[in-house]
Amino acid sequence: MAAKIATINSETGQAFLLTSFCNHHVMHGQSRQLAAIMFTDIVGYTALMGKDEQKAFAILQKNRDIQKPLIEQHDGKWIKELGDGVLASFQTVSDAVTAAVKIHEACNTSNEFQLRIGIHLGEVIFENGDVFGDGVNVASRIQALALPGTTWISEVVFRNIENKRGISTDFVKEATLKNVQYPVKIYQLRSEKEIHNIIFSTQTVLERSIAVLPFINMSGDPITNISVTAYQKNC
Repeated sequence: MAAKIATINSETGQAFLLTSFCNHHVMHGQSRQLAAIMFTDIVGYTALMGKDEQKAFAILQKNRDIQKPLIEQHDGKWIKELGDGVLASFQTVSDAVTAAVKIHEACNTSNEFQLRIGIHLGEVIFENGDVFGDGVNVASRIQALALPGTTWISEVVFRNIENKRGISTDFVKEATLKNVQYPVKIYQLRSEKEIHNIIFSTQTVLERSIAVLPFINMSGDPITNISVTAYQKNC
C-alpha cells in the first residue's frame, strides 16, 4: 500500500505529490536504501516569472548548469526537477553537505539568484529513476523553512558531520513538520569560508568604529572642570 504525501513549494504554495510506501514489502524493481536527500529551491522564482518570463527561464537553465555537475562531482544523483526545485540523493551525508556548500558558492559567484537547500538522511525507496519515502518528505519540509541563501539540515545529518573539519552548524529550532510524526531539530550549515567572511566583516566594522568617551578633568582645577562639563553637554 502507498500513501500520497504533498510537499509544498515555498514560493507558490503549490503541492507536489510524493509517494510514501507504508508496508514493509518492496515490489519488484525497487531498491530500499539509506540515502542523504537534498532538496533545493530558487528564492523569489515565482515573482520573477510574473515579471520577466524570459529571464526566469534563463535562471532555471543557469540553476541546472550549476547544480547538476556539482551534484555528480560529489557522487550524487540528480533525481528530478519539481518546478524550480531540484531533488537529488547522495550515498553519504558528507557528499551531500559538501555539494550544498559548493552550490551556494557557485550561486554567490554568479550573483544571479539564491537557493534554499534542505538535507535529511533516511531510508528511501528508489524505483525507475525516482525516489520515495518519509526521508524525502522531511528533506522537502526542511528546505521550505530555510532562509534564502542557506542550507538547513536535520539532526541526523548534524550528528554525521559535527566532527567534520571545515563545516560548522548553528542550531535553529525544533519544528513540527507536516506529515512527520515526530518533532525535528533543525540546524543551519556554515562552511569554513562563510565563517571566515563573517569574522572578517565583523573585524572591519570594529576597526571603522569610533569610541566616544566622557572627558575627565585630570588637573584638579574646578574652573577647568566647569569647561569640561559644558563641552560634554554640547556634545
